[in-house]
Amino acid sequence: GTDFGRQHAKAFASAGIANISFNNPLWGLEHLLQNGGAAYLPYRLVEQHLANNSLFILDGVPEFTRRVYFSRNDEATSQWQWLDQAIGMI
Repeated sequence: GTDFGRQHAKAFASAGIANISFNNPLWGLEHLLQNGGAAYLPYRLVEQHLANNSLFILDGVPEFTRRVYFSRNDEATSQWQWLDQAIGMI
């Protein structure tokens, strides 16, 4: 998102590196797995790849956080017994 882009640009302003950007982290992951390189991707998306050592976390690089928002319609979701537990896991 915009906040991540701003943080990333500030951290790497003088890096002089090639830059490829994807609007979808799944596309970024697919590109990374097929072509190699480095990327900032959501942990939940790469957790399996870290566990099987097909990807790894680089030491000494800036880390970024991003906010995740969730909205719901209480009337529409009132019968979803699993929803509150799922929200608690976020």
